[in-house]
Amino acid sequence: MSSLERLGDTAAAHKVFARVAASAQDGVVAMAPIGRPTAGGSHPRRDAGNGPEQAPAIRPLPNHEVPAASAEPLPLCDYLAAVEQFMCRYVAFPSIHEPVAIALWIAHAHLVEEFETSPMLAVTSAEMRSGKTRTLDCLELLVPRPFRVVTPSEAVVYTILGQRPRRTMLLDEADAIFSPRMADRYEGLRAILNAGNRQGTPVLRVKLDGRRREIDEFDVFGPKAIAGIGHLPDTVADRSIPIRLKRRTNGEPIAKFRRRTAAAEATTIVCDWDRVELGTVGTLGTVPDELNDRAADSWEPLLQIAGAAGADWLERAQRAAIALSCDEGNTTTFGSRLLGDIRSVFEGDDYLPTLELLDRLFEIEDAPWADWYGRPLTARALAKLLEPYRVTPRNTRISGEPRQRGYFRSDFIDVWTRYVGEPVPSVPTVPHGLGADPKAHLALVDLPIEEDYPASAWVVEEAV
Repeated sequence: MSSLERLGDTAAAHKVFARVAASAQDGVVAMAPIGRPTAGGSHPRRDAGNGPEQAPAIRPLPNHEVPAASAEPLPLCDYLAAVEQFMCRYVAFPSIHEPVAIALWIAHAHLVEEFETSPMLAVTSAEMRSGKTRTLDCLELLVPRPFRVVTPSEAVVYTILGQRPRRTMLLDEADAIFSPRMADRYEGLRAILNAGNRQGTPVLRVKLDGRRREIDEFDVFGPKAIAGIGHLPDTVADRSIPIRLKRRTNGEPIAKFRRRTAAAEATTIVCDWDRVELGTVGTLGTVPDELNDRAADSWEPLLQIAGAAGADWLERAQRAAIALSCDEGNTTTFGSRLLGDIRSVFEGDDYLPTLELLDRLFEIEDAPWADWYGRPLTARALAKLLEPYRVTPRNTRISGEPRQRGYFRSDFIDVWTRYVGEPVPSVPTVPHGLGADPKAHLALVDLPIEEDYPASAWVVEEAV
């Protein structure tokens, strides 16, 4: 018997528990009133016999389920504007481009079956209290069928992503998963996130049925948003729309987020997705040329939605793509950083012994080579870092000196051009004052490796 019933107020007791059940809409539980028999005639706290008391019946509700509102569907352009305004109400963004990208990404989550790729939304910041979790709070109210998780196992992720209709994954505290100490443990989860970027790459698992083995396929394609401090793994970030948040200043006021108020507001932001005309994928001129191939793949669904919303939204989306993702392909890895530093220290030399090359690398103040995992970079570690680029040390003999291993400038020409980004000068500078000398003539340079230089490599010689 409840405390209210002991006071003789049975009707009040039933009202209290009715309010508890109603409040469970916030994502807690639904409880049957204590003391009232169920529809089948049994008591909720006792079994059919005279056994011991049982716990109250608890039914988990869907994740933060909110009753659907009878709002009039908005046109796509008005829907995107309403989502953008909703996000800016509760999150302070560093520029006008982030809310545009988020609004388009949310629309893509509703239309994900129409696309070949589904870019992840990477919400990151340098420090905590920058709005990452609040961004996920807002997304949870706007995306279709959200499930929010922290540190999930592989099985949890591919099982839920394999459900139909598709779910929208909201992964918080990603820095706890992809930190250096935990990276190996969650390597499988990273692979699932990468595979889910494109349709047609299922996760395969073996299921035992007695003595028979069967293969289960889990389709992990679908919308995913990830939030965390610092950097995401390169392969994950490369498949994402980057949203880099900053801690807001006192001059950037936002509304207080109260879930009930925000949920009521979000229920009025609806769109009739069956009436959205997306048009042709990859229309010429839609994807900015400034984006690299991977960024273009990520932005194509969002730009396609923007094009369906009108010329204004398409122009804003293109500007957002360039502002947020134009430099994503230039993310510096240790390998590309090493190649750039080697080019800077080679100067005018055609060959450097390994030890001399290392000494020059150690002199670069902001480089990690003098303190590579607690000690200076060794010759063996240098060779291992350069091995993926097919650059290896070679033996050479210099007159009067013992044979030693080192690196030739010609071996780096191709990788510098491809991975460092800046062009490597192949034509020596014309000496000052010779350009107008009529007695000067051109002579072809005798190159040791012809394919490393274009045929147009010429120098100016003075006529004797």
